[in-house]
Amino acid sequence: MALLRSRLHVVRTQPGGVIAHCPVPGHGKGRGDRHPSLSVIAGLNGTPVLKCWAGCAAEQVLAAVELTWGDLYEGRRS
Repeated sequence: MALLRSRLHVVRTQPGGVIAHCPVPGHGKGRGDRHPSLSVIAGLNGTPVLKCWAGCAAEQVLAAVELTWGDLYEGRRS
């Protein structure tokens, strides 16, 4: 999750994660994320959970920061 955090503009920490600006280019009808709306927390077993409260999909967020789900799991044990 540190790799993902390093590519986001983090505004504040929250229990188990962070609140950040959503990096999706089309967020906010193309105006960008004026009010931080991306929540990133560690879910069960440390799996990352991404939630854009404006409706951007997690896959869009990852693509915007040039990551894949595989990048987030790299180095983890099964």
